[in-house]
Amino acid sequence: MAHANFHLAVGLAVGAAALAVPVVRALVARRPVARPLGRMWLAALAVGAWALVPNLVSAAGITPALHRAWWGDVFVFHRTIDARVSGGLLIGELALVAQLVGHYTILVVALARSSNRRPG
Repeated sequence: MAHANFHLAVGLAVGAAALAVPVVRALVARRPVARPLGRMWLAALAVGAWALVPNLVSAAGITPALHRAWWGDVFVFHRTIDARVSGGLLIGELALVAQLVGHYTILVVALARSSNRRPG
């Protein structure tokens, strides 16, 4: 079974990728990015939390069957990842850090661009 960090990283990546196009369009067109960026972050967090549901259910002691259920891929490919990846703590942490750096880079670029605007 893969580590929860790996599942969280995959969920965050899928959620961010789902709404990355509006953020890129806003950056390229030099339009405000606050709303698209906020939506992207909320989607990333929601999908990341959804990807952790089987781990949370198992940790609560309810049932570990969600990891092996045929419909377990509903939780962002949870069953497939568990079947292919053993461990994943380090890879998951690296992916989480990379996403954090990417999100903050977009934020810093947007802030720098908005502070350079000249009146008129």
